[in-house]
Amino acid sequence: MLILCWFCAAGSAPARAHAMLVGTQPAADAQLERAPDRFQFEFNEPVLPLRFSLFDQTGAPLALNPPQREPGDRIVLRPEAALGSGTYLLSYRVTSADGHPVAGSVRFQVGAAETSAIRSEALARLQAEAGTEAWRWTVVTLRWLLYASLIFGVGGAIALALIKAPASIMGPARKIALRACGCAAVLLVPYHLFATAALLGATGFAVLMPGTWWLMVSGPRAWTLAATAAGLAAIIWQLSKAGNKLVTAAGAIVVALGFTLTGHTASAEPAALVRSALILHILTGAFWLGSLPLLLLAARRLTAPEAKTVLGRFAIVAGPAVLVLLACGGLMTWVQTDGDLTALWTSDYGVRLSVKVLLVLGLLAVAAVNRAKLTPSLATRQSPGGKRWLVRLLTVDHGLAFVVVAATAILSLDPPPRLAMLHGTHGISPLAMGSEMRLSAGEEKLTVLFSPSVTDRTTVTLDYLDAEGKPAAVGEADLRLALPERGVEEMQWRAHRDAGGKLRAENVTVPFAGRWTLAVDLFVDDFTKRTFIGEARFDAGPAGHDMAAMGGGAHEGPHVMISDLDGAVMNENADHLPIDCKSLTGDIAITLHAGKRYALPGFVFGYDRYQWDVPACSRVTVTMVNEDHVRHQFMMHGLPRYLYPQGMIHLEADGGTSRRATFIVPAAPKTYFVHCDMAQHTEKGLKAQLKVAGGNGDLPNIPGITAPNPAEAGPVQWVPATYPTIIAGLLLLVVPLIFGAAAFARR
Repeated sequence: MLILCWFCAAGSAPARAHAMLVGTQPAADAQLERAPDRFQFEFNEPVLPLRFSLFDQTGAPLALNPPQREPGDRIVLRPEAALGSGTYLLSYRVTSADGHPVAGSVRFQVGAAETSAIRSEALARLQAEAGTEAWRWTVVTLRWLLYASLIFGVGGAIALALIKAPASIMGPARKIALRACGCAAVLLVPYHLFATAALLGATGFAVLMPGTWWLMVSGPRAWTLAATAAGLAAIIWQLSKAGNKLVTAAGAIVVALGFTLTGHTASAEPAALVRSALILHILTGAFWLGSLPLLLLAARRLTAPEAKTVLGRFAIVAGPAVLVLLACGGLMTWVQTDGDLTALWTSDYGVRLSVKVLLVLGLLAVAAVNRAKLTPSLATRQSPGGKRWLVRLLTVDHGLAFVVVAATAILSLDPPPRLAMLHGTHGISPLAMGSEMRLSAGEEKLTVLFSPSVTDRTTVTLDYLDAEGKPAAVGEADLRLALPERGVEEMQWRAHRDAGGKLRAENVTVPFAGRWTLAVDLFVDDFTKRTFIGEARFDAGPAGHDMAAMGGGAHEGPHVMISDLDGAVMNENADHLPIDCKSLTGDIAITLHAGKRYALPGFVFGYDRYQWDVPACSRVTVTMVNEDHVRHQFMMHGLPRYLYPQGMIHLEADGGTSRRATFIVPAAPKTYFVHCDMAQHTEKGLKAQLKVAGGNGDLPNIPGITAPNPAEAGPVQWVPATYPTIIAGLLLLVVPLIFGAAAFARR
């Protein structure tokens, strides 16, 4: 028998396990100087190719030629088009001889390392803070000089197009505007180059590095740079050739449009309304300040009656322009403070903005004196010194204008209040600020903390609680991310215990936006493995891509969602206080039942309660029990957007299940709208209200509390058609008003 077994073993083929990837070219996380023209995968046994996918750093798929087999269990494939610089993700899926699929993804970089596309504008500003103070103020100084040049160049061109004046001052005013535009053209590239280096956290000779130049011309700033350059070119041509004045209007609009593509305001919502307001704010402000050289020339070189005529024509156009300027500025202030005007004196950004507002009020005061006292005296000759005082006050206006522009340039040194939590409000270190995901497997819990860094790599910390709710030591874990809907196979990182006993995975990357599947395998001991699975949304933001799990609740950024087949929790926050709360006042537990059995007469569905009262700054834990066979939700609107994306907390539970979420309410007395957003469920009875600190009244149409109202009590729904309607309305209102006033002034 032993001899027979020996012969059988000797004559049998070696048994193979599942196929394994031996190596790739390029290797995982490789930094390549040149783009590869072929990709190679080597396995430990023959495999059958199923799918290969190549993605660029924005998540766009790139075409690949069919895979070819080569000797040595290798598979080779080539891109159809040559690759440029950037980050790429190569995903593969093959099957081994036993039919078992083998899949994974390889990330590599071509050219100089650059900021990942998932970085939002807010995180880029965190990187800027890594530079020295001297470097930051160098960028601010360049920004100030560029803004001032654009104001007096573009604004001067607008003034020359709208205000009719004698030729004796039009020529010198045109030269001033032309020289200012020339200064702006000279400063444009250096400013964006230094600002790009600051975004990378670099200083010194980094502005000479090819990677900095490449990021400037390929990142979000590229469109701002291109728009500003194109608009300046049009205005310079018009000023030098005295061309069609419509060219001035087009160039000015293009320059203003460039400012809406990057910066704090570019990431605000509703995007179309805020960006339209910013364009009008820039154009009217540029006209006002850019008119000052023309007015000063009129006061110095013209006779008193001629100067009065020019000043009168300016006043006719400036009146509606200043009203538009103030209205748009007020709207953007409301957005940047998230509707909390106390932030104007309680935050660094707000204090700087308040200083700018006071300076603008100073300009208005000087303008009022000029208009009410000095300009009339030019005609009546009652005050021989009136013209001298007019020249002096216009000179003061020039100085105030430069200071106002400087105040604008330093606003970006601090994030606006709506983004304050992302930058470490309440003493939280910006680089330690992250977002948590809470996963469960039975009674066991796992908290996954994403901590951003100033590179495109992230540290993920895992905290495990056993079935008794006690912290348990785990030696190692595997963290896996995949994007099945896009054909991206799993990327994997190993988590180890660090010196402090924390289980961490280093250098985790999310290449681009999407709804990623997160799986964590915990190796509790040599024989026990626990697997936790959830979903994390990394969504595109207005100014690039925002990483949800790293956003910390950035305003209008991505939602942080935990979901499974039984429901979802979105935007949970159990730790971070609103900016108007100094401390937590207590914990409130609410158990909410939803179902048909609770419906009041005239409704189909209902909650068991329709109002809850909670103290200010309290931590509220809501447990929603769904007693129906269809999905129901607890969705509450109006929370601070710097903590809760879209200003909401969201629970969703499938029929016969329950969901729990925790959030912290602000200090201000307010009544919040609660409802179920499933189709027609709000109208059928699932709506309620939650009052903080007594609330600020009752909402209409809350079952059993307030009388029905034909208009539903829910928040305004901004549909896509709303934005072009608002823009068209603003243009129809403002443009004819300003040009009509200009036409009247030129008569």
